[in-house]
Amino acid sequence: MATLIIGAGLAGLAAALELQERGEDFQILEQAPRAGGVVGSVRRDGFLLEQGPRTVANHAPSLGRLIAASGLGDACQQSQDEAKRRYVFSQGELHAVPQDLSQLWGSRLLSFSAKMRLLAEPFIGRGGTPDETVEDFVTRRFGREASERLADPMCAGIYGGTPGRLGIDALGVARDLEREHGSLLRGMARRAKERKQRGEPGHALLSFPEGLQQLTDSLTTHFADQLLLRTRVLSIQPTPTGFEVHCEGESVAGEQRMLCADRVILAVPAPIAASLIKPLDAEAAGSLQSIRHVPIASVALGYPAEAVEHPLDGFGLLCCSDSPMPPEAPILGVLFSSSIFEGRAPEGRVLLEVMIGGDRDPEALDQEDSALLERATRAAEGLLGARGTPVFHAVTRWAPVLPQYATSHGQLVEGIEERVGDLGALALAGNYLRGVGVEGAAASGIAAVERLLGKAPSDPQADGLG
Repeated sequence: MATLIIGAGLAGLAAALELQERGEDFQILEQAPRAGGVVGSVRRDGFLLEQGPRTVANHAPSLGRLIAASGLGDACQQSQDEAKRRYVFSQGELHAVPQDLSQLWGSRLLSFSAKMRLLAEPFIGRGGTPDETVEDFVTRRFGREASERLADPMCAGIYGGTPGRLGIDALGVARDLEREHGSLLRGMARRAKERKQRGEPGHALLSFPEGLQQLTDSLTTHFADQLLLRTRVLSIQPTPTGFEVHCEGESVAGEQRMLCADRVILAVPAPIAASLIKPLDAEAAGSLQSIRHVPIASVALGYPAEAVEHPLDGFGLLCCSDSPMPPEAPILGVLFSSSIFEGRAPEGRVLLEVMIGGDRDPEALDQEDSALLERATRAAEGLLGARGTPVFHAVTRWAPVLPQYATSHGQLVEGIEERVGDLGALALAGNYLRGVGVEGAAASGIAAVERLLGKAPSDPQADGLG
């Protein structure tokens, strides 16, 4: 067998597609009964719940390739226009995040002096160090108030974390814009102009009528001949020509089995990758284990539309650290799920999803479902004016799942990949490397193939054009 992919989440599926398009032989092993990893969608009582990631950006190239391979291109569902709006709860008030200069001037989210400091960003010189935090970076470029009221809630929404504990590698795009253009605002304007000149559509979000699991289920069918489910990998052992992979599970008749491969891609969470690598390189395994992950819970609440005072005209809201709501029971934010895509709630109903936990409150998941439900309903009442008892609710928990990119995360990852590469034709893929979103996970699968085989000839970067 040429390449063995361990893990059939988005990273593993993207690696499989890259290998398939190159004409390479491969096989995928997955311990779970279905592919998709953390992606999961379920419809209950007419409400469509995402139990993992919720959206895909329409400009995400790696995910675009997976969508094309799945045959679901015509089934893509684009987010509603109102989902472009975001809200932030800060200083005891709910504010719409400004989307242009006119909205910035009229917003009460930032003070006048903070607005002027933000607009001065193009005149701030390059700076920073590899161990700079997100808080340091945003404060240096935009000022303290922008860090507290913009960067802080953004970190809560993406990482479930705080800007003071996340390294600048968590904002890789922002870091690159400063390096390339000397200014984030200038770089963003230039990139927007280039996209417009290329005729690319504006940024929107994509999903499917039955959620993102519709994509991973279709890819399961696409890779049916190469995918072994309910198969757990026990160990990996290098050989002079590749690797021996020992596994067990239903796909191998309930017995242990040894598979031989020229190359192996570990597309599994960091703790699992660490356990498999530890017998081969304890130092690399220790570095993998040092990447902190935090837990998160989502509490879905269904209400009659008339029972919620807020118009829910946006993607959702995020809470600043200075304004947890309610104070004794903080939340990260609330998604207005039925406002993002059509068909997420029955007619006359709305669906909210309250996010709890993360690095701000990791002990929250020690509570019973009833306590999380009470916390969520109190937040929906206090923030959005939701009245009465929800007509529907569901609690989804994820044990430590969101990686926290600490300072010098990029250097740590490079060191891990170098040591893993020294073990042979072995590569890592996953959201703990260079991007926590679905696109980051998928891109890591493609990057793993490139580490083992080199860039494909059709890749513009392969011949120095990119």
